Amino acid sequence: DPLAEGDYRLTIYGSAGHSIRDLAGNKLDGDGDGVAGGDYQRLFTVDSAPAITNVTVNGGLEQRSNLSLIELTFDEATNIETLIGKGSITSVVQLVRTTHGGGVLKLTAAHFTWNKATNTLSIDLTSDGFGGSGETMLSDARYELQINTSMITDSAGNAMEDSDGTPDGVLTVDRSTGSETQDLFRLAGDANGDAVVDEIDLAILQAAYLFAPNSDEWDENADLNGDGTINVFDAWMLAWNYGNDLDE
Repeated sequence: DPLAEGDYRLTIYGSAGHSIRDLAGNKLDGDGDGVAGGDYQRLFTVDSAPAITNVTVNGGLEQRSNLSLIELTFDEATNIETLIGKGSITSVVQLVRTTHGGGVLKLTAAHFTWNKATNTLSIDLTSDGFGGSGETMLSDARYELQINTSMITDSAGNAMEDSDGTPDGVLTVDRSTGSETQDLFRLAGDANGDAVVDEIDLAILQAAYLFAPNSDEWDENADLNGDGTINVFDAWMLAWNYGNDLDE
């Protein structure tokens, strides 16, 4: 296993009792003073590249009817806050539609925030930004994040590694942590995140219909349009999209 980040000291012993010797029996002159028997020491620091440790889609909800938020948590502080401030984050982290015509979505720096306490990048995907209506700006399709790894660095200047298996300098993220399948998608009316609008979604909606957020029956997965209520507008959305399959 690779060494953890930190300061290290490597010692190769040439002193009595621990000495490395050549084939003639001469002890190591590790300290380079011209006298056999000294220890060699080297101090070094391991400072690995910043990496994403967790990806959360929609705050962990199953529903993909209202895809409104992606969160990327890093293992250390990065320069992302600076990139947001300069506006260059939009060319470093891009959201790409991979089905239904494809294309790069136009995000502004206002769609990104950095949390220093948790080293988390949040990407808002709503029509009116953080703290707004909560309604997604995305059309039905599958998506992926494409990250220019050379532009994201830690305090030591180490750039992110492109660890997705394709060494092209672009890290692709298309699923939440723990998901075995691609789950970064939007499908209006999909309450359980299986990319199909069917009787399962209808049952979820019926179970939570008209219940308030403070009730035991409230289920945010049934809030299909993200407006904070489960009502006729959600029912209309499900009815309008009933039978849709994202991959057909």
